[in-house]
Amino acid sequence: MTYEKIQEELRSLSEKLSDNAEITNEELTQIEERVNELESEKKALEEKAEKRDITLEKIQKGLKGTEVESAEERKEDKKMEVNYRNVFFKKLMGKELTEEERALTTTSTAVIPTETSDKIFDKMVQLVPLLGEIELFHVPGNLKFAVETTRADADYHTQNSTGINVDATAVLTEVSLGGYEFTKLIQVSDSILQMSVNDFEDWLVRMLAESIATKIEYEIINGSGSSAVKGIDAISYVNNQNGVQYNGSTGLTAANVRTAVGLLPGGYDKGAKFLMKKKTLFNQFMGLQDNAKHDLVRVEGDKYFIYGYPVILSDEVADGVAFLGNFKKYVGNLNREVEVKKDFDIDTNSYKYLGVGIFDGKPACTDAFVKVATSL
Repeated sequence: MTYEKIQEELRSLSEKLSDNAEITNEELTQIEERVNELESEKKALEEKAEKRDITLEKIQKGLKGTEVESAEERKEDKKMEVNYRNVFFKKLMGKELTEEERALTTTSTAVIPTETSDKIFDKMVQLVPLLGEIELFHVPGNLKFAVETTRADADYHTQNSTGINVDATAVLTEVSLGGYEFTKLIQVSDSILQMSVNDFEDWLVRMLAESIATKIEYEIINGSGSSAVKGIDAISYVNNQNGVQYNGSTGLTAANVRTAVGLLPGGYDKGAKFLMKKKTLFNQFMGLQDNAKHDLVRVEGDKYFIYGYPVILSDEVADGVAFLGNFKKYVGNLNREVEVKKDFDIDTNSYKYLGVGIFDGKPACTDAFVKVATSL
């Protein structure tokens, strides 16, 4: 059984106990035995993962020709990381700390554990597919990034000769990214104290990642760029140049879609994808056919393709609007670890958690996108 399955079953048993006040002693004993079994399995998995990490690091250090850290030293470092993580979440949960634990963190906004920060980042990308499509960085502070807009092919070079040809036709566009705050406030009763550290971490990661990532997704698409993230829709679109304006009364046609495909410069074609709301896909695109009566939309499992271009679905795109583009030409940077601040609200007997992320993004190449809409 995987670690995730074990956690899921433990949560299920917890809910069963909470919702059943008239549980019998026999049922209680069975649940207790099952919990003990699951905890043993979880401990075995953790020990296995720790052993694997130590062995892998030995191999990697050996390949680099560096001194291999002893298993005892690696285990001690791992123990310190786990201890700090436990203290961090116990403090957030309002649980009492020992004297030794209090020495590890003394502020209300402690540095989030690296493992948890990575989980939040990975969860954000998992929950919002668009974040996995853009050129997404995770670099502290402001970021300057050069994007190649045009380039020539590689040139021949005679071995040992001087005068390597410089690609004079290559054009680089510099993108400067700052940072804008994205916050999410979560309020929960003090029953949170009954959760384990692992369950609380999973819950907090899920809640913060989903909310912050969804807001960032909205800005990547719709951001105005005026003291804010600049979204794809903020590009200036002109009909028959980098945009297709179709008749809202009669609806989208196959010819409109072909025009959009033709407007995307060939240099951006490789890796290009459509982006739209699921409602737009089914109401505007799904019934379209080419001259040979073949459907424009191809369905493969849970994936959709239009003229061979994969489709990214997002509820943050306006109704009836679609974009075709190479989304790697959009650059974003989550420039600080997501912070978590905690406060206790005595009036409601509840804890408040504020997640704060810093993000900025903008299209690096505005000609890498084509918009299809009833109004440009």
